[in-house]
Amino acid sequence: YNETFDISKYEDFDHSKFLDMPGIKFEEPPPIVDGLEWSESDLAAYPSPRPHDFPVFDNTLVTNISAQLGGTAFLHCRVRNANDLRVSWVRRRDWHIISSGAMTYTNDERFQVVHTDNTDDWDLQIKFVQKRDNGTYECQVATSSGIISHYYNLHVVVPAAFILG
Repeated sequence: YNETFDISKYEDFDHSKFLDMPGIKFEEPPPIVDGLEWSESDLAAYPSPRPHDFPVFDNTLVTNISAQLGGTAFLHCRVRNANDLRVSWVRRRDWHIISSGAMTYTNDERFQVVHTDNTDDWDLQIKFVQKRDNGTYECQVATSSGIISHYYNLHVVVPAAFILG
């Protein structure tokens, strides 16, 4: 569950031996926008053919969220053209899969996915926010050509009061 693995041995893997294999076709991936996700305009500009209904994240939504300790945080993820593809939430700190589709995969009942059928919204609700909830969360969609992701940063604000006197 919380184990870490050294994957550095895979960094120097030589992929060139696959270049001459029959039936293997290599294409450049679509550009990454700000290192985070593909926008609709970037995908439209990409010359390679792509399905008309390729899923795209709504980049107009807020991705830096502040929530007060003990309050409720909403991370709003809108995925257009997700259709039958599963939208998942992952906590990046420990790579914990919080949800896949409408199913929640955590024993922590403070986490819940809010989704209404036939909508593009897949919101992560975290009730009674704690300091340890601070960090990056990933809304992701697995497609036939790989996983696309949109990242959210949750900042937990701890209130402080001072008595001057």
